[in-house]
Amino acid sequence: MKWIGIITIVAIFLKIVGIINLGWIWVLSAVWLPIVIEVMYVGGVRVLEWLLDNSE
Repeated sequence: MKWIGIITIVAIFLKIVGIINLGWIWVLSAVWLPIVIEVMYVGGVRVLEWLLDNSE
């Protein structure tokens, strides 16, 4: 989690200074992208468990 904070602070700084020209959604992606990936992974595992339980 420490690296996510550092990457986010650096990206915000670069955006404010004008070095990068990305949208704010991409500047803050270091915060929300790992959460989205984890939710998709857990959801996929749950769907597979459900499919395997109901395949009999």
